[in-house]
Amino acid sequence: MKVFVCLSFAVAGMLAASSARAQAPAAGSGTPTEIVQVDKPKPIDPKSAIQGWNPFLALTASVNLVDNENVVGQVDGTAVTIAAGATGGAEYIHNRHFLALNGLINEGFARTPVVTRFVKINDVAKVDGMYNYFLTSNFGGYGRVSAATSLFSSDDVVGAPTTFVNVTGMNPVTIATNTLSFHLADAWKPFTVTESIGAFADAIRKPEFGLSFRIGLGGRSTIADGSFAIHPNPADMTAIEVVQLSDVEQLGLEGFAGIDGKLADKSSFTYRVGVAALLPFVNDDSFHRSATFLTRVVTTANLTYTISKWLSAVYNLSVIRDPQLFPSGKDQVQVQNTFLLTFQLGLVAKKEGPKPKTAEQLAVEAARAAAAKAAAEALDAENKLHELQRQQQQPCPPGAAVPNGTAVP
Repeated sequence: MKVFVCLSFAVAGMLAASSARAQAPAAGSGTPTEIVQVDKPKPIDPKSAIQGWNPFLALTASVNLVDNENVVGQVDGTAVTIAAGATGGAEYIHNRHFLALNGLINEGFARTPVVTRFVKINDVAKVDGMYNYFLTSNFGGYGRVSAATSLFSSDDVVGAPTTFVNVTGMNPVTIATNTLSFHLADAWKPFTVTESIGAFADAIRKPEFGLSFRIGLGGRSTIADGSFAIHPNPADMTAIEVVQLSDVEQLGLEGFAGIDGKLADKSSFTYRVGVAALLPFVNDDSFHRSATFLTRVVTTANLTYTISKWLSAVYNLSVIRDPQLFPSGKDQVQVQNTFLLTFQLGLVAKKEGPKPKTAEQLAVEAARAAAAKAAAEALDAENKLHELQRQQQQPCPPGAAVPNGTAVP
């Protein structure tokens, strides 16, 4: 007998029922840490902007349940994924000034028939403050401060007793044997603080396509010493190799380019793609690598389909190259793909200003205005004609002049 049951409200590439292990990604955070900001300053539309404070708060949740029995290629048993999150903050707009304060928490845990304990697959906590001053409608200056970390400790959990080897140095060192789990990072590690200041420009700003740039001075501090990451290319296939992460201090030139918009007018599909880089000409790299080699590059992509106000399907891609976190010769590119069907409950809804009118709406209004103006002009001309006809039909009073120059007796 074959039985397959699937109740699916979230699909994530991080979970597979046949997986032999469950682990947090490279930095132990459960998701690549966004250190170079890749979102653009928010433009201010004087016609639709909500002046003053505008708070918001929302909760998200998702669950995935898969139960297998005698399914070819799958391990018998039940796999469960649960996730929850919260996002909130406030925006303040006053004329050309824009201040955004944001915070988010995303947590996810999974268990499989092989790894029967719940292991975190996503763990992100972040606060962010951004100030924009708009010199024009699409150009200005910005300043930003943010902090990001993980709330829970990270462990690499396996389905069978395994040996862990530290390959950070020249000589591998066995640090754990015959164990089902290895501690990668403490709670609140890595902890990253970033600051940046510079100028931004929205070269193109249309609903279907927007193009923006940013350049400025950026700095970051990451506390990661004592944390480990899984080495993706082990030389010893009988053991799991790990590398030790380092604290990072960087100051340098940061740049960003991004596009966003809707796939079509009135479409429920929105997209966003961004690439950001930080060239750290000031750094504390213990391996004395060049600033060019240590350049941190972040690429992100997002595609969202809004099914309703409380339900959306979201695909996210994150690719991060951050060499200074890793020992020389052991750096790795962090890649994460996620697809989520997410339920959202808005506790405090952000106020929305009037939406800009579409080209069709403007054309209709212009036609109506022209028709109303023509009707008013026609009515005015008709009234003048009636008045003239009325004057011509009235009899002339005695003594009044007539067209032949004589007076009426």
